[in-house]
Amino acid sequence: MIRDEFENICWRYYKLLEKSFVDILLYVELDKRNYSTFSYEFVRQLQSIGAEVDSVLKVICGFENNERKTMTDYCPLVLKKYADITTREIMVRDMKIVPFCNWKKSNPTSSLFWYEAYNETKHGRTGDFRKANLKNTLYALAGLYLLEMYYFREIAQLDEPDVPSDGSEIFTIYNWIPRWLSAGNGVYIS
Repeated sequence: MIRDEFENICWRYYKLLEKSFVDILLYVELDKRNYSTFSYEFVRQLQSIGAEVDSVLKVICGFENNERKTMTDYCPLVLKKYADITTREIMVRDMKIVPFCNWKKSNPTSSLFWYEAYNETKHGRTGDFRKANLKNTLYALAGLYLLEMYYFREIAQLDEPDVPSDGSEIFTIYNWIPRWLSAGNGVYIS
């Protein structure tokens, strides 16, 4: 997938998911004390974000859309390609979070608490509904954001921006230095 295609397909959808998350923050303050707050809206968001994580991982790993793949297939490839992903910090307001902390090849699904929560809410509606909460949704969205930013960097040619034209409203990557900076509205500064 080329950079412009990725931005038009994957990044635009990411922005819709982010907007839904930002909208719910009008009702549930983004604060660690609210991490366990759960709702049907978080179920919907976690399901959408988790499905998109799967789709983006398929693109990053070079699998075809019709191939049935799991975290067991993605994890070794991503950890090899993006070796620092397990320590990469995301800034969200005044907090630092590490969405891929503890991601391990030996147990790739359960080593990501937010992905395991997505899987449990996807496969078991009668399971623990409380896993569809602010913390898991936040970390899932931050994980998706990080994956997309890595992929932008990977596919951008030297004369192309290695960032999306319209950045995230809530996330920045700590100590991430892009070749280009987005000034918004498709304007870049190199």
